[in-house]
Amino acid sequence: ARLAHPSIVGLYNFFIESDVYYMVMEYVEGKMLKDEIAITGPIPEQRSLSIFQQVISALAYAHAKGIIHRDIKPSNIMIDGNDNVKVMDFGIARLMSDKHLTRTGAKLGTLYYMSPEQVLAVKDIDHRTDIYSAGVVLYEMLTGRLPFNADTDSDFVVMKEITESTIPDPRGVYPHIS
Repeated sequence: ARLAHPSIVGLYNFFIESDVYYMVMEYVEGKMLKDEIAITGPIPEQRSLSIFQQVISALAYAHAKGIIHRDIKPSNIMIDGNDNVKVMDFGIARLMSDKHLTRTGAKLGTLYYMSPEQVLAVKDIDHRTDIYSAGVVLYEMLTGRLPFNADTDSDFVVMKEITESTIPDPRGVYPHIS
């Protein structure tokens, strides 16, 4: 609720009713970036960079407020008809100053977008984990695919790739990137 930025979905209220938790959030018209990538495949470079700059601006703002998102991925990024971005779902975010708000040493996030530190459940991850995840989102926007093996059901294989491999050059997938 402390985050008031044009590229972050606003949280208006939070309450508990009959042991059910509710959040009242800003309504955002548009679609998830995940759906846009599924429809268009690689998003043209200039458009991808415009979207990416808004995501990075939102993250820089959150980081300046001491908040790490920890689950940056295309399904947590909404875009409207003019490609205005709204980053949403700060559900597993952590305040950098309070190490006890969520379990440390636990893997929280979405595997394909996790930084190596998240995969390894490093206790003191910082804002750089969001920057890494945003880079994976940019890679996916530019190429239409993830930089890791998405054709396996083995989380272990994906975790090994994330922690032991370098992200391949996206131009090897889609050569029209500058």
